[in-house]
Amino acid sequence: MVRVFPAPRWAGRAYLKALKAPLPQIDLFPSGGVTLQNAAAFIDAGACVLGVGRDLVDLTSLREGGWIASRNARTSS
Repeated sequence: MVRVFPAPRWAGRAYLKALKAPLPQIDLFPSGGVTLQNAAAFIDAGACVLGVGRDLVDLTSLREGGWIASRNARTSS
């Protein structure tokens, strides 16, 4: 698995597809740039996992109520 850091927010899908074209056997792990708005594009482009950072997890909610509170806060916005 190769970590792609920082993952370019503006070209996530195109960038990963460009990397996967000559190296289809390599699992790619984008991080540092993954957001709710582009996460699906990274997965569609062939990412095997995503780096979860502050753009995807609200640390305050996580500390106060765990994963469910953090997830609900992000998906409702």
